[in-house]
Amino acid sequence: MSRIEASDLIVEKMVAWGQDDQVADRYPNRTHFIAADDREHGAKASRVLAEGDPVVLVFPNGDEVVIEPGENGTPARVEVRDSAGDPLPA
Repeated sequence: MSRIEASDLIVEKMVAWGQDDQVADRYPNRTHFIAADDREHGAKASRVLAEGDPVVLVFPNGDEVVIEPGENGTPARVEVRDSAGDPLPA
């Protein structure tokens, strides 16, 4: 059995985002999806947040962390969700 990488899940999430209104409502406009197993995920997320766009870090198990930017690229809101998009307890 092959391991599904986060980048594969990103493609699935982005397709669903464009085709399913319920999925689209989960993500803010201009969201950037970044694979959490990418070695550069922290630097990539920092650049996106500094530009004022939201980030979703996608993990290989399908869980995700949604980060919305605040002032000066600092996170204003962070939400952890399971693979179905349901919030996980903090």
